[in-house]
Amino acid sequence: YTYNISKYEVTAGQYTEFLNAVAGVDTYALYNTLMSNPSNGSGITRSGGGTLSAPYTYSVAEAFVNRPVNYVSFWDACRFTNWLHNGQGNGDTETGAYTLTADGMANNTITRNANATWAITSEDEWYKSAYHKNDGLTGNYWDYPTRSDTAPGQDMADASGNNANYSTAPYAY
Repeated sequence: YTYNISKYEVTAGQYTEFLNAVAGVDTYALYNTLMSNPSNGSGITRSGGGTLSAPYTYSVAEAFVNRPVNYVSFWDACRFTNWLHNGQGNGDTETGAYTLTADGMANNTITRNANATWAITSEDEWYKSAYHKNDGLTGNYWDYPTRSDTAPGQDMADASGNNANYSTAPYAY
């Protein structure tokens, strides 16, 4: 089947817009306090009381506006996707691309609705977009998502395009 995939991750600026539209009370804990950490967060801060009379408001530091958002759970991503599907604004976060129910979430049985205009990329879709050679009906795949069968280097000044920003060092969480 045909599908589209975004070239870029959801940015902290886009997620902040979402939070300001739907998380004044933050019923679904869409904001994670780790998002504000300048060393590994998204630069998103929250202020206000989180009540109907004094709702939360969110802002993002200028340096983080176009960086990818992080500390977003799968269910947060589903709600963001539903918000996109429903036209943004203060649109519904519980139905749209996905129908979120407590039982479905607890049993991990939520699936994409047939009429979804926005969706979280499935693992198969992600692999196809990252590795498929798109050379006709052959079904050939690249060995690496840099459109190459040669391992990528780390030299961003190399104009070959077969480079990636990665580290092999272990991370402590």
